[in-house]
Amino acid sequence: SFLHPPPILPPIPPQERLEHLNAQLGQLEGPQRHTIEQLRIELDRVGRAESAARIELSVASAKLAECTELLERKTEDKRSASDQLYTMLLDSEEGRGARLEEMEARAALLSAI
Repeated sequence: SFLHPPPILPPIPPQERLEHLNAQLGQLEGPQRHTIEQLRIELDRVGRAESAARIELSVASAKLAECTELLERKTEDKRSASDQLYTMLLDSEEGRGARLEEMEARAALLSAI
């Protein structure tokens, strides 16, 4: 019956599904029941660990966003300070060059005397 897909049944409500599974579990005996109980306990433990990990991931993601923003601000501050330093050095060099030219002109005048 490849041409006809199976009928789509309405979803079973979680509470009803849980009651059905509990009823099936109640009919089991011995080692099989013990194994199923162990698996249910393990699933619960893993579910709680997963929830805790999701919370940690959320906190870490928020911290990463905060640190990324701080890094961007500090990088911009550093760029601005570097630009200011470069401008000051250029101004200083130009000033030295002008004073040197002035002193050479005076020396030339004095030597001409």
